[in-house]
Amino acid sequence: EPSDHSLAAPPDVLPRSAQSFLADACGLSIDIIVQCWSAFKDVAWCSKEIHTLFQASSSTFHKHTARTLYPPSQSCLASSCPCTLECMHMMHAEQRHCVLYMLANGPLPIYSVHLSCEVCEINYHHNFKVFKGERTYYGGIPDTIQISEHQFVERQVIEMWLSLMDQCMSITACAQFYNTAMFQSNEPPLGWPFGFSLSLEHVWSAFLLYCLLKDAVEREEYLIITHTGDHKDHFNDLVQAQNQHIHIEGQPEVMHFCDKCTCWYINSNGKGEEFFSIE
Repeated sequence: EPSDHSLAAPPDVLPRSAQSFLADACGLSIDIIVQCWSAFKDVAWCSKEIHTLFQASSSTFHKHTARTLYPPSQSCLASSCPCTLECMHMMHAEQRHCVLYMLANGPLPIYSVHLSCEVCEINYHHNFKVFKGERTYYGGIPDTIQISEHQFVERQVIEMWLSLMDQCMSITACAQFYNTAMFQSNEPPLGWPFGFSLSLEHVWSAFLLYCLLKDAVEREEYLIITHTGDHKDHFNDLVQAQNQHIHIEGQPEVMHFCDKCTCWYINSNGKGEEFFSIE
């Protein structure tokens, strides 16, 4: 049955599964968890200090993962979908094991949850939605970016890599730097299906996706790529199109003309003057 409770307000009572999880993770009884939720639910649900508290206590939840990434909405975003019109929540969910590469905490085990609309069959991920083999990003540059099937990177980390590249550091060196300096002795929980080592392919994918998202923001467009085939091939056509766009009209200097960069001559018909910009 669809819920009519506002997502802006915390629930009065946590589900039994959430109570059991918190009791197990914190080493407290369920009765204490119930009392804590009653006292602190507004702070836990709405406080802007949650990110700071997360950094301070992430090690406490290392066994169970300290973070889960969700789509931006629990309701379908398609304007013509009956579920959207009736404000119904999507009930079909899939959870995956992932790794999040952070700047302050190093690599952490996390879960990523996908939600699917059973009516219009759109699959909503943390950064994008998928429909009929096409991936459409929501817009803007998110704080956490999915760079492969099971790997996410904080935007701050990608911007750090870009700064290092400006100092002539290679992509391989960026991966090695993170693995050496940012691990902070983190190890995956026992039985976690993915390791924490960052590869050059991860850094390269992060670099490409960040630049494409930034370009889409500047052009006031949504980034759209294929969702089928190998991940390494998803960006090929888009990168070529972006390079062509920048080559033709993406640089302010394209409209510059002077005697050093432009050759002036009479055309073959002897009518008027034409110019040829030397590339």
